[in-house]
Amino acid sequence: MMPRGRERDLTLTGPEKRLLVVFAEGYSYMKAAELLGISRNAVLSMSQNLRAKLGAGSKEEAVEIARKRGELG
Repeated sequence: MMPRGRERDLTLTGPEKRLLVVFAEGYSYMKAAELLGISRNAVLSMSQNLRAKLGAGSKEEAVEIARKRGELG
């Protein structure tokens, strides 16, 4: 739970945006980890964070929402 008076930052980080680009290209979590040079667990954690920020239930939905928001260019 967030302390009173603090709002959660919903801005996507650079790594989260890069992960979204990889997801938009249709890659799996494992392939995303390989392409980004990070662990699968890091991809899963980052994916969970960005889905929460975007209010998405899946990586595919996160990509769709990010496109609509102009986050993917």
